[in-house]
Amino acid sequence: ALKFRFALVGEVYGKDRDMIRTRGFWANGRFEDDFDYDLSGTPCENVVGKDMCVYPKNVAGTFPEDTILADIGVQSYIGVPLFDASRAPLGVLVAMDVSPMEDIPYVSSMMAIFGLRAGLELERMKTVDELEKSREMLQAIIDNSTAVIYVKDAQGRYILINRRHEEIFNSSKESLVGKTDYDVFPKEVADSFVEND
Repeated sequence: ALKFRFALVGEVYGKDRDMIRTRGFWANGRFEDDFDYDLSGTPCENVVGKDMCVYPKNVAGTFPEDTILADIGVQSYIGVPLFDASRAPLGVLVAMDVSPMEDIPYVSSMMAIFGLRAGLELERMKTVDELEKSREMLQAIIDNSTAVIYVKDAQGRYILINRRHEEIFNSSKESLVGKTDYDVFPKEVADSFVEND
């Protein structure tokens, strides 16, 4: 939208929260592979958990330790900190270009708006990742039980079953999840399962 050649959304991580993992990197008109980088000696170090930083020209000269800037020929940089709902630092939204930045007030206001949206999306992605890890851990725990374990929603559809359930009923998770007992068992058997539930 702002015609910058490079842009990225990065998530902060590490024991000292001193690393960035890109969650989207735009370069020269297309998305590129994500990568990790150390915040030390980069303009992003002045942004994460702090305030917006604008370097309208010679950013590579200002941060000589950040060899990536020189390698791709960056002249201008703007970075916006991303925070979660409790104002904990999540990462950065960065835009860079090979020419000096013009109309700094306009670019700054647009990046502030984009930063709010990017922070919300990054928090959502983080929540989804954590939820998936919790699901995987729960599945690993119940799969190692010798008891038949299953979970159904309010409509009686299976949403989770363990390995023992698959063995006893000779059916896979894929064939059961989203279905009711009436979808997979004879009516008499399904009636008894529903009554038990």
